[in-house]
Amino acid sequence: MVPLKDLREHFAERPIERMRSPQRSEFSDSLKTPQIIKPLVVGIKICAHHIEIFFVATQFRPQVPAQHVPLIAGGHSEAALRRAGTRCDGWLGAARFEPRGLAPIIDRLNEHRAGAGHDTLNFELLISLRKRDHHPDVFDTVADMGVTGLMVAPWSIFPNDDIGSLDGKKRAMDEFANKFMR
Repeated sequence: MVPLKDLREHFAERPIERMRSPQRSEFSDSLKTPQIIKPLVVGIKICAHHIEIFFVATQFRPQVPAQHVPLIAGGHSEAALRRAGTRCDGWLGAARFEPRGLAPIIDRLNEHRAGAGHDTLNFELLISLRKRDHHPDVFDTVADMGVTGLMVAPWSIFPNDDIGSLDGKKRAMDEFANKFMR
């Protein structure tokens, strides 16, 4: 996600006026939130009037495809989990998890989603597992916990002598697919 303050050239036809203020960091953080980004991404015109920034009738062009583009957030802090659960379409857990360590995080995400009334909406849970947990039984366990996707680097699970080349990586991906994909 790119903060709006970094998109100044994209708003050449619309005025952006900046002023220094004590609320600067608070408002800058709010610009990165889905309440500002989501409407822009789908082509809705929005305005912002604040002590630090002002823009009128702004929207992204060209518009993204008509289909919904999911907003996935990451992070393990309570604030990051709250943000993902209340404002986003999914969560990316980039740390290498073991299922036991993942359960409390998923519980917190689900609590935040329920508190925001989002517990019935689709929500992607994308994680990375520890190397030793790449086993079909563990995959089933995390799927039962609500995980919808895994991030893997097959060449770290099935290393070979030529892993630095594209062919070596392809061989590792083939080995991974043959062992784990159904």
